Amino acid sequence: MLFRISNHYVSKIVSILLFVETLVFIASVYLGATIRFFDSDFPYFVKMENFFLTACAFALVMVFSMSAFGMYKHNYREDIRNTFLRLMPSFALGFGIITLVFYIVPDIYVGRGILGLVIIISAFLILLVRIVFYQLSLVSQR
Repeated sequence: MLFRISNHYVSKIVSILLFVETLVFIASVYLGATIRFFDSDFPYFVKMENFFLTACAFALVMVFSMSAFGMYKHNYREDIRNTFLRLMPSFALGFGIITLVFYIVPDIYVGRGILGLVIIISAFLILLVRIVFYQLSLVSQR
């Protein structure tokens, strides 16, 4: 299941996984901000109007750090343990890079509390997505 983009063959499954994980990273920024700013006396949605650029920067950095650890290879069919062992260092690299990006571009800085929540939420959700894709790949091999 490959399709061709300018003389390169790209897997459809990897493309779908990349798209889903990018959406998970963007959603995790909003979810982390919602949890951090949640207050019963003040509506939190007013404070989240400028998070899209931060969410896109976070998603881009995390996708690049995960691809640096080889998590988007065509023949990537590892079990959950090996996925977890590649995921955690890629998140550490992504955390370092996004901290550097926040230092260079302070307008998109979200704060330590939100960033910590976002890293935890996105790590859990990405691991969950990877488990689902791993189980689907096992079913499709039968």
